[in-house]
Amino acid sequence: MNLILIIYIKHKIKECEEIKKRLEKEKFEFKVKSGENGKMFGQISTKQIKASLDEKGYKVDKTKILLDHPIMSLGTHIVKLELHKKVIAEIKISVVGK
Repeated sequence: MNLILIIYIKHKIKECEEIKKRLEKEKFEFKVKSGENGKMFGQISTKQIKASLDEKGYKVDKTKILLDHPIMSLGTHIVKLELHKKVIAEIKISVVGK
């Protein structure tokens, strides 16, 4: 492999690691309508998560937001973001009722 390419990849991974550190300190909160028992009407989509990331200045492709399951309940949820094949960030999303 070309030495310049190796240096570029190492730099890119280091850059993604720094973004990961900042992301994991951020707070992401979604206010949603919910019923009396705390059940949400609808779900939090990757589109909404991307919009929240964009608002805070993070440019993450929507396809790199990895949801294990749909977010359909109030509380705190962990969402993985693939910043690079070797760098996966885990952000906390709080879903609260209005």
